[in-house]
Amino acid sequence: IKNETLFVIKEMERVSENLMEKTIESCENKIQALLSELKIIEKQFEENEKNKLEFEKQISVYNSEIQNQEKLKSQVDKLDICPLCKSKITKEHIKQVVLESDRRIQELNHNKEKASLELKELTEKIQANKTKIKELKEQVSNKNIELVKLNNIESMKPSLRRLKEQETLLESEILELNKKRN
Repeated sequence: IKNETLFVIKEMERVSENLMEKTIESCENKIQALLSELKIIEKQFEENEKNKLEFEKQISVYNSEIQNQEKLKSQVDKLDICPLCKSKITKEHIKQVVLESDRRIQELNHNKEKASLELKELTEKIQANKTKIKELKEQVSNKNIELVKLNNIESMKPSLRRLKEQETLLESEILELNKKRN
């Protein structure tokens, strides 16, 4: 029985090696905290992905509009009559259209640049989210393994108590028998 008791104690020590949490309750609380944090990060990730798509759309619209303005500048020389005001196109009119297109292109390029910077930031945030999600999932997995180990240790305690009681009982019986024999 002593050997059995020692075996159970050694098994409990082996299982409890490297455990960060010492109780089932603290382990369960840690798992819940990690899952809550994971949920928040996953929500941020989804929101950042959605925003990234919006910025990609904006950049595409800016590019399309820039192309339209460039096309307008190249075609205005070839027109005889203005499609907007229906009057004959003069050099001054062409100059005004080109200036307005250039101003618009500059504005669109500025907006596109801002959107590109935002997109870059979001891409970095998304990567950080992915990394954090991976870390949290790994931590949850490790804590679940710890929880199983803690439950195993807890399930060994009744066996250990029973063995200790048997050991005490046997020791007292041996003492009793030794007394009778002497």
